[in-house]
Amino acid sequence: MSTLYVDNIYSKTGTSQALSIDSSGRVTTPARPAFMVRWSSSQTGLSATGYNRLNFDNEVFDIGGNVSSGVFTTPVSGVYHFNLSQRIDSVGTGFLIIVLSNHASTLESASDLFNSSYRIEGAPAPNYKSLQTSIIIELPASYVVAPWYYMQSDTSYNLSITGAQFSGYLVG
Repeated sequence: MSTLYVDNIYSKTGTSQALSIDSSGRVTTPARPAFMVRWSSSQTGLSATGYNRLNFDNEVFDIGGNVSSGVFTTPVSGVYHFNLSQRIDSVGTGFLIIVLSNHASTLESASDLFNSSYRIEGAPAPNYKSLQTSIIIELPASYVVAPWYYMQSDTSYNLSITGAQFSGYLVG
């Protein structure tokens, strides 16, 4: 049996640390794509119905630089985990949906949605409703993942900064 002792593993070019093992045996992968975006402030006085993209504008972190305007693009093929949560305030009527999609600009059909990330609230409380979803999905490189919400009929509501975020990372 052979034993390999190593603290760090670098990319082929030697410029990027790919793996690190500390003295307690904990393994980190500093270059693993991961991100979190959220609102810089609540979005108030909204009136749009139908599908609307959640254009999160505050990048909390973006390891790998794969987020642009709140939309993530997969840098490599692999299995990814994504989380999305949004609190909607002053809801009056209709139903709400949050969902992740493979389109950043428009939703053209139901096939654009990651159906297992679809969350609906049929009778939201009038003061606020929080919706959350997550998904683990295998994706090819250069694939877009964007957060969306759907407002059926209310034409006066707010997207709260409280509890709102879109995040994800490469599982492997």
